[in-house]
Amino acid sequence: MSKEMSRRWRGRWLELSQRNGAVEDRLQDAPRAGAPATFTLEQITQRYALDCSPPEQYVRPIRH
Repeated sequence: MSKEMSRRWRGRWLELSQRNGAVEDRLQDAPRAGAPATFTLEQITQRYALDCSPPEQYVRPIRH
């Protein structure tokens, strides 16, 4: 861990402790910029299950 990251976490910890935030809240990552996630964890898990299953199980023909 770099000094910069250590300072950032310490600063966030002190800032949130002044707001009387819960310890769990203080340990969470800060929100990040960018687009929100496209798929939910459940959708990703369903996709992995589909990808790892034989095509016959889902009545999908093999064309290519």
